[in-house]
Amino acid sequence: MIWIKRVALFVCAAALAGGAALALTEPSGLFLVRSIPVEIVAGADAGEGAFRADEATVGALRARLQGRVKAFEKKKIWEIDIEKLGALVRADEWVRQARISRAFPNRLEVAIAPRAPVFLLATSRNELLPITADASIVAPVEDSLLPDVPVLRGDRFLADAEMRRKAVAFARQFPVEGPLRLSRIAEMSWSQNDGFAILLLPSRTEVKFGEDRIGLKIARVEQIIDYLNAHQLKGRVIDASFSKKVLVRLRKGP
Repeated sequence: MIWIKRVALFVCAAALAGGAALALTEPSGLFLVRSIPVEIVAGADAGEGAFRADEATVGALRARLQGRVKAFEKKKIWEIDIEKLGALVRADEWVRQARISRAFPNRLEVAIAPRAPVFLLATSRNELLPITADASIVAPVEDSLLPDVPVLRGDRFLADAEMRRKAVAFARQFPVEGPLRLSRIAEMSWSQNDGFAILLLPSRTEVKFGEDRIGLKIARVEQIIDYLNAHQLKGRVIDASFSKKVLVRLRKGP
């Protein structure tokens, strides 16, 4: 009886070894990576503030990366060079962070945090160049994929990274709700005389802020906008660049 048990154990071990060998050698084996899905984690994090990548940016990035990782599919999981794959993914200017890991027996996980667009920089050559939350200028995208963010005007921002950082810091102080929320700002600009200014939608009201105490000035302007709306008045220019007062020029006519 003992020899029968030994034979049975031998047969089982041989069968397991044969199955493992088959999985390792056959293209349709257990360890073959058939696809590499790209997950885009589009939420804002501590470094992005209110800035988030919009659906157009996320969709275009996913499609772009999905095409690039296809070269690593149809291989066994240990044959895939994780470092090489990561370098290929991170080479895309819209990728802020990337996490790539193996999930045995046959899955690769690719998770991407995209850069969040803050502005579209309008240049004198009629270009619209995306500026991200870290003040980088990234590769332009086709018109149908332009993010819905304020237009930043001025060639100075093209060459001066410090001015771009100041513009991002300025934009970061606007709320996500209320009359001065970011989604209502059509344009941002800077001039020597007025400092930073914005153009509001849908009223096309110009609001001047200067360069300091922006949070306090935003609160003041919101109160003025609420007052104008309550009295059915339309402001043409709201000048909050002064330290202690706000001047309002009303719009005449419709």
